[in-house]
Amino acid sequence: MFVKINGYLNDKFDRIEGQAARALIIIDHMWVFGREAKEASEAIGPRQVVANAFDLMGAQLRLAGIKIVIKFDKKCSFVLGHIIPMEQVILNLLTNASDTTLEKDDAGKILLGISETMIWPILPLRIRVEGS
Repeated sequence: MFVKINGYLNDKFDRIEGQAARALIIIDHMWVFGREAKEASEAIGPRQVVANAFDLMGAQLRLAGIKIVIKFDKKCSFVLGHIIPMEQVILNLLTNASDTTLEKDDAGKILLGISETMIWPILPLRIRVEGS
């Protein structure tokens, strides 16, 4: 029993440590957000960007009673860019959506979707708030 609990706690602490490190990177990047990115653009998977943002905010949204629905097309292309600013955009959008949801009488849900379009190279991201 102790081994199971210990392993469980180690996994939780490792995840918390990873999230704290990720938050530190984002905060550090925000200090220099106004500067032009000097790093080369890289191929970034939108699913990973969204997953990183939810690693940082998901528990907070669940505790607030906000349901999250994520829908990606089966094919979700990589995009060129910088991952930290993209995560900042997702975090800002989620924060705004959660604030809107919490202003209502009871919690609603946030729908986040990415779908391929015929208008290459655009990959639209949609966030919609639903509630009572």
